[in-house]
Amino acid sequence: VYPNPNNGTFKIDLFKNASSKEGVIIQIFDSNNRKIYEKNEQSSQTVDINLLNVKSGIYLIKIITNNQKELIKRVIIN
Repeated sequence: VYPNPNNGTFKIDLFKNASSKEGVIIQIFDSNNRKIYEKNEQSSQTVDINLLNVKSGIYLIKIITNNQKELIKRVIIN
């Protein structure tokens, strides 16, 4: 996730290896654990996220792969 912190616009690098292109679900949650964003992504290596309409704070990004592995990252929006 970069840049971090950011102003609500940031990128997520999904695949380090271009040959591993399994689909993922990207979910973003606010500090009250409310889902504010969700996107199914099938082939991109980098996903652009635009959350300009949210308040400043810390948000959790959950990435779920097709085989149900989960990765959670934090992003700070100024």
